[in-house]
Amino acid sequence: MKAWEALAFASEEERRQYYANFPLPPGHSVAAFWQDPVFKRQLFARAHLRPGTSLLLISEANERCGLSALARDAVGEQGRLVEHDVIREGRTLHEWNIYERLCRPYAPATFDAAIATTTHHMQQLDREMGELIRVVKPGGWLVVADNGPGKLFFELAKQDAHLEFAADLLIYAMAVWLNFGDSVDEAYANLKRWGCKYDEEDLLRAMRPALEEVGAFAWKGLWLVAGRKR
Repeated sequence: MKAWEALAFASEEERRQYYANFPLPPGHSVAAFWQDPVFKRQLFARAHLRPGTSLLLISEANERCGLSALARDAVGEQGRLVEHDVIREGRTLHEWNIYERLCRPYAPATFDAAIATTTHHMQQLDREMGELIRVVKPGGWLVVADNGPGKLFFELAKQDAHLEFAADLLIYAMAVWLNFGDSVDEAYANLKRWGCKYDEEDLLRAMRPALEEVGAFAWKGLWLVAGRKR
């Protein structure tokens, strides 16, 4: 047990039972990490949207996390917003090359910008990134991010007691709830590995051939990568 857990639990069994019965609300998602207003604003600031422009938004729990409202405000009443929820629509499609499938119906250069999150759901990074780039107009912006705690988050949590506490409460509970292992610790390790599927360097490598002005932004363990299509 970690130091704070030794104060909270009388035994390892009590600790295990706590996480196994953690009171998660219905429909809970790791998209809760999107609640930080600083990071959400950066998503849309780096898409360089103006009223009247068109935006493709692919994310998870868009309405609950406030991304839909920010997107509508960014494009304005005269703009065009097309949004998809990767969890709901991925289950409908029964496959997880979800970004490729969602982009396929749109003609090349359809949108002024695209914002795509939850990149841990990508199965084939280069192909799916290629489809996202394809539907953005030349000169338009692509912003790619993840809503789960990435590698930097877990590194920061080793140095910050508050982040460590938040990580343990959420990630342990999610791991047990989603049955990611036969024990709490195994589930935690598996979910941590799954949530860190790609990092900034992976995304930068996939985006650079077709984009310019590519850069990354990090905030409390969350991160995004943005670039302008040539």
